[in-house]
Amino acid sequence: MLLAVLVAASLLCLGALFLPLAVRVRWDTEVLPARLVVDGGLWCGWCGLSAAHQDGAWRLRLLLARWTPRWPSWGVQPRRQAGEPCPPPVAFGPLRRRAGRQPRRPLARLASARRWRHLWPAMRGAAGCIGLHHGSVHGRLGLGDPARTGWAYGLQMLLRPWIPGRLRIDLEPNFAASGFHGRAEFVLHVRVHRLLWSLAAIALGSLRPRVRVRLRTRHEQRQPVATETSDAIGR
Repeated sequence: MLLAVLVAASLLCLGALFLPLAVRVRWDTEVLPARLVVDGGLWCGWCGLSAAHQDGAWRLRLLLARWTPRWPSWGVQPRRQAGEPCPPPVAFGPLRRRAGRQPRRPLARLASARRWRHLWPAMRGAAGCIGLHHGSVHGRLGLGDPARTGWAYGLQMLLRPWIPGRLRIDLEPNFAASGFHGRAEFVLHVRVHRLLWSLAAIALGSLRPRVRVRLRTRHEQRQPVATETSDAIGR
């Protein structure tokens, strides 16, 4: 019995590691107030967590077999009372530089970028672990100006042949109002094992220069001691 439990647990761990992590983002503006739902689940999205944002509050629920039961759920309500106006935005003054701090020159920025050049392949590998499985955008889009709205619609029709098949965009122009009214859904697949491998490579690459500096410092500290010992033996 214990062996069967261990085998089942190991299979579940391997499945969670090698099967993609599905992240589903849904944005619905047809209902008021607008609703944003972010689902993240292991085993291609079968089990995980679901976070919904509506009316300024977040609601967190479990995701079981791609279904979100009503219980248990955890909510984060805003602190302000219903009907209370939002506080005015904070006005920031002009940015000030610290005393004695010189602005960075382009050559200094290039040197700092070269310092991290050994991490670029690992960063590209980490970005390649995330891919778009499918996405769709349906609704009406208005930019507030009929000319701009028509230009955006024409650009969409012009770029439609080059849009990949996994992404479907169907937007209609809205010359009477501004904003997006419709539904948007995107599903991202994250390769967990490749992501962990890339993060480990980034961590090791960032620690490598520090290790080299420490070894060089220790070597320089031991070198005078070795020279004095050889001189004493020669005498």
